[in-house]
Amino acid sequence: MIISRHAYLRAQVCNESEKSTKEEYTQKKKTDKKNINEIVKNSIDSIQVTTNEEEEPMNEEEQFSDSMEETTEEEDVKMRC
Repeated sequence: MIISRHAYLRAQVCNESEKSTKEEYTQKKKTDKKNINEIVKNSIDSIQVTTNEEEEPMNEEEQFSDSMEETTEEEDVKMRC
């Protein structure tokens, strides 16, 4: 009877510790999920803010180089045909 009582108490303690471990795990999982959702939301908000900012106008040199690139591409296409 002493051995089975000891085994019963040990099993009871194991069950309680297992239950608390599961509860801690689920609570941690929920907290982690909330943190991840907040991080994603903040990232999306920062991306939207960045894309909503006005782009700086190009200076004359950049516009000229862009127009040169376009003409060279057009010329390349003409030469290939």
